[in-house]
Amino acid sequence: FAVGKTDIRPEFGNNPAELAKVRRMIEQVRSEQGVTITGIDITGYASPEGSLASNQRLSEGRALSLLNYLRNRYSELPRELYHIYFGGEDWVKLVKASDMPDKEPVLAIIEHVGILEGRERRLMDLYGGVPYRYMLREMFPSLRRVLCRVNYAVKNFDVEEAKEVIKTRPQNLSLNEMYTVANPYEPGTQEFNDIFETAVRLYPNDPTAQVNAAVAALGRGDTVSAARY
Repeated sequence: FAVGKTDIRPEFGNNPAELAKVRRMIEQVRSEQGVTITGIDITGYASPEGSLASNQRLSEGRALSLLNYLRNRYSELPRELYHIYFGGEDWVKLVKASDMPDKEPVLAIIEHVGILEGRERRLMDLYGGVPYRYMLREMFPSLRRVLCRVNYAVKNFDVEEAKEVIKTRPQNLSLNEMYTVANPYEPGTQEFNDIFETAVRLYPNDPTAQVNAAVAALGRGDTVSAARY
């Protein structure tokens, strides 16, 4: 978003690519077999120029702008799927993660001076405003944004459906559904091993997936992989 603006300009900055990502995300979920969108969360943010109240209004307006943008393109999606959140200013974590000049004095002001106690003025006065101008140039533009998250539910697949889903979107299957697909194959066959490898790749911290993958690896004489699992 431009400074102080809430309207979405599709050609502004990197908006063409970012808006395409959002549309692609929604369209991908909508097109997948057995997947239903359960919610679209939109969170608006602002950079810290201006007052806290003004930035709150900007973050709210930006979130609503993306909501309207998406509703115009996906009018068939129910209004109640959309949930609006207001993130306000979230620039402090950028400073903490950066290697900006004079980072420590900046963080000291952030940590000890409240937003309503003149924090921004103190930052603007620090070292003649050099650190503030750096943040204004290098950090603040990326804060004028909205984040979008699509929540979805995946149906329970029967065996025949799961056989097809595992070929293209295995992440939509539960472990039990993967194992039902593996059951008809002889242990040690390529098909059997591939399913257990897929299961442990998608559920790397699941003990059952680890044990099954280890057993499959031992069956083909791969002791290195078995030990890793």
